[in-house]
Amino acid sequence: MKTKINFICNDSEIETSIHPGTTLLDFIRKQLHLTGTKEGCREGDCGACTVLIGELIENSVRYHSANSCLFPVGDINGKHVVTIEGLNSNELNTIQKIFLEEGASQCGFCTPGFIISLTAYLLSNSKYDSAEAVESLSGNICRCTGHSSIINAARSVLKYAINNIAQNEVHINKLIHAEIIPNYFLTIEDRLKKLRKSKFIENKNNYAVVNISGGTDLFVRKWDEILNQDINLLFSHNLPDHISEENGKVVIGARASISDFINSTLIQKYFPSLKSKLKLFWFITNQKSCNYWW
Repeated sequence: MKTKINFICNDSEIETSIHPGTTLLDFIRKQLHLTGTKEGCREGDCGACTVLIGELIENSVRYHSANSCLFPVGDINGKHVVTIEGLNSNELNTIQKIFLEEGASQCGFCTPGFIISLTAYLLSNSKYDSAEAVESLSGNICRCTGHSSIINAARSVLKYAINNIAQNEVHINKLIHAEIIPNYFLTIEDRLKKLRKSKFIENKNNYAVVNISGGTDLFVRKWDEILNQDINLLFSHNLPDHISEENGKVVIGARASISDFINSTLIQKYFPSLKSKLKLFWFITNQKSCNYWW
């Protein structure tokens, strides 16, 4: 089984035909030869394989971090994938320089995942909080440097962002001027819109043997079986992801992720202490998995 897939990886448009159940990690490393994204635990626990994923939602690109070892490449159709190679051009960017200054990298194997996770936090938030920035690194594990220097680096990045990012600019422009992300990010929204119009983006397979929704545990235990079966990735269908109130009831869309649920203002309205009570759960599963689990 092969599916035609079109997406943007860093600044390059990619068109390929591949089994949709192939993990994004394997495609990035073995097909695109972008080896900055590391294979560590292959279970979504260590964060070495973290990438950024941007998706057109309501005519703007929204980014979140994801474990590429558990993310099927079929679900990347029509989206923007950013690896560590896509965060700088000819020299280190601001976050990388601060990690270097703070001694927050030793062997370097885990460092790309930390950099990507912190970038995801800066991209997906307009108001910054030091504790939240450190929390965004949950699910990223360092085995040799020790997390103290990494936490110090994250706090230094936040301090830099708060002091140096102008408040009167469009959010993505601020991050470009602060040399946190490269200039090509400005082109992604229009390019994804053109991709959506020019390409037939559809993952539905009416003859699939296996329907997969999320599938994070399947890609740990049965990834080899998945590659030998016809599959249907439900996550990419036009299922609702909104959380709304209708006729006195809270309606949760079938595609809403755990992150959507926890961060919903509506859920926080009725369950104001839920987020704090789920904090242990949040760290066990880590934010990158919560962005995809539903």
